[in-house]
Amino acid sequence: AFYDLCEKNFLKNHKKNYYLITDRDNYYFPLGDNITVIKEKDYGWPNNAMLKFSLFVKHKNIIGGNNSHIFYFNGDALIINEITDEEFLPGINNTNEKLICVQHSVHTTDDYYRLPFEKRKESTSFISKEESSFYRVSGIIGGKKYDFFKHFEEMSKLLKKDMDNNIIPVWHD
Repeated sequence: AFYDLCEKNFLKNHKKNYYLITDRDNYYFPLGDNITVIKEKDYGWPNNAMLKFSLFVKHKNIIGGNNSHIFYFNGDALIINEITDEEFLPGINNTNEKLICVQHSVHTTDDYYRLPFEKRKESTSFISKEESSFYRVSGIIGGKKYDFFKHFEEMSKLLKKDMDNNIIPVWHD
């Protein structure tokens, strides 16, 4: 459903390319001409979730290609209404935006202590009460290609530092 709804409702005036990073060999759905399968091993839980952004960087020559913008959506996302360029593309309205992310639909309180931020100061994912304007979800994130990869290269370095110190973030991605 994700593919069909994305083709129908997401940035309709743009050609879209899809990249499926998976450890699977078989699929129960037809793959369109604009879908590239990138075979990866199964890293196990919670590494599959923690390493997903590092995998974007690892495969950036494939994913980057001729794309001007790159967006990550969880595979179970359903784009049920039309999303236009003006609503979604960072920087389109003469702003300096380079990336977009989405406020979490469930964690909407402004009470820092009730939100699932990483609160361990020894983690590179630590968010202080002063930095916590709202809780963002990693299931939808993206933007201009250069900025997308720059962001995830930095996140990958920070995650490696945590993993080297045996720290697993409270939310794995």
